[in-house]
Amino acid sequence: MYKFKQFFQLFRLKAYSFLGLVWAKRFQSKTLTLNNRKFKITDSASFVAMYLDIFGYQGYKFETKKVEPYIIDCGANIGLSLVYFNQLYPNAKIIAFEPDPKLFEICKTNTAYFQEKLKLYPYAVWNEETTLYFESEGADGGKVEKEKIEGEIINKEISKNTIEVKAVRLQKYLNQRIDLLKIDIEGAEITVLEDCRDSLHWVGNLFVEFHSFENSPQRLGQLLSILENAGFRYYIRSEGVWSKKPFISRDLAAGMDIQLGIWAYRI
Repeated sequence: MYKFKQFFQLFRLKAYSFLGLVWAKRFQSKTLTLNNRKFKITDSASFVAMYLDIFGYQGYKFETKKVEPYIIDCGANIGLSLVYFNQLYPNAKIIAFEPDPKLFEICKTNTAYFQEKLKLYPYAVWNEETTLYFESEGADGGKVEKEKIEGEIINKEISKNTIEVKAVRLQKYLNQRIDLLKIDIEGAEITVLEDCRDSLHWVGNLFVEFHSFENSPQRLGQLLSILENAGFRYYIRSEGVWSKKPFISRDLAAGMDIQLGIWAYRI
């Protein structure tokens, strides 16, 4: 049913060339045409979901009178959000972070045509300058190792998909007016925002994707408290995880029992 819904949403958007991706085999690299330019992807399913969110629903759309709005994108993935921002505001100045080496190189290729407006870094964002273990999923699910997020360093077998990545402190980049701060970093969001709480007054609009993993503390209240104390109002929408009878059973997606999109804004 979900795939049929995606199919008809793409059809309604007249994105006919993407219709076959709905049922395509996962984790297969392809080159598509997006905005009359070649665009590389690593996974059809994640591309379709991101395309519908970003270009279909236009969930990142914001308004400003500035000629050169300033955008920071944490978790740029293959660059679909960056292409959208450049389309929305061609003169926007953008800083973006993507720690997965493979996705970073694809993102750099996909955004090469507006590279003079973009600073793209192969780093994770964190609450300090350090090196982190990063689990590369190959699509849109790469994340900092859960044990590090929870403040527990334990001995464990490192999977073949786990790599070391450089991490930078996001807070040091929040030193001027930011029109949009996007944070989609698969579970590290509270660690990062807690460190940034005294600098969030620089941010006009903030999107953060909240992730709650099974058998881990649920810290949504902490996140909302950070936003409220920074003077934001917010809108919350379920993203990807939906349970029909949550008192009886709770569905999981990629180990998560909750995944929320949170739009924080000022009025």
